Amino acid sequence: PSCVSSMSSLLAEADAEAADAKSAFARREYESAAVGFGRAIELHEQQGSSTAALHLLHCNHAAALAALGFHEAALAAARRSIAIGGDSFVKGHYRAALALVELERWEEAAQACEAALAITPESAQLLALIDKCRRGAVQRTEAELLRAALPQEEPSADALSPSVQSGASALSAPVLVPTAEMAAAAAAALESDWAAAQERTRAARDQRTNRAKTERERLETELR
Repeated sequence: PSCVSSMSSLLAEADAEAADAKSAFARREYESAAVGFGRAIELHEQQGSSTAALHLLHCNHAAALAALGFHEAALAAARRSIAIGGDSFVKGHYRAALALVELERWEEAAQACEAALAITPESAQLLALIDKCRRGAVQRTEAELLRAALPQEEPSADALSPSVQSGASALSAPVLVPTAEMAAAAAAALESDWAAAQERTRAARDQRTNRAKTERERLETELR
């Protein structure tokens, strides 16, 4: 009985911490919210909490950490929520995607969105986020290619030793440097690849929806 009473006390304290943390988050007191959710998680783990309580707490903890700008920690919390709640926990994938976007890890963010869209394929919020991820990846690649296309600064001849100067004069062959046009063409090709990937995702989503509809109609027929 004393053990049961102790566990009940821990659970009540954890629930109170979680409720206070939610209120703090609503007031935009994100540091208090993060501390409160963290404390609630510790208390639930001490008393062997249910999976449902823990995965939701980790997800809320991720939201508070993200609001403070701790995106690596938010990503870790979101991934813990998925590990506990299972791959079907859409909100965990969404929180992970948001953290990855802030970290500019665009491909990983798109993968997190795809995992969530496999569960809720019609979510406008997720569809908008995955488009943002793909645009971010294209823009990053384009920027990298443009930087590579810039002329490389060479040291002046006066800064070179006599032996190096004589060698440099003998090696006067031009160096091929990528041009802005080459960079733009590569970026356009990558953007086309992303568009094709998006179309494949949409086709797969439609196929899943049609299969679910067919299965639902079959079950309805059997139950008549």
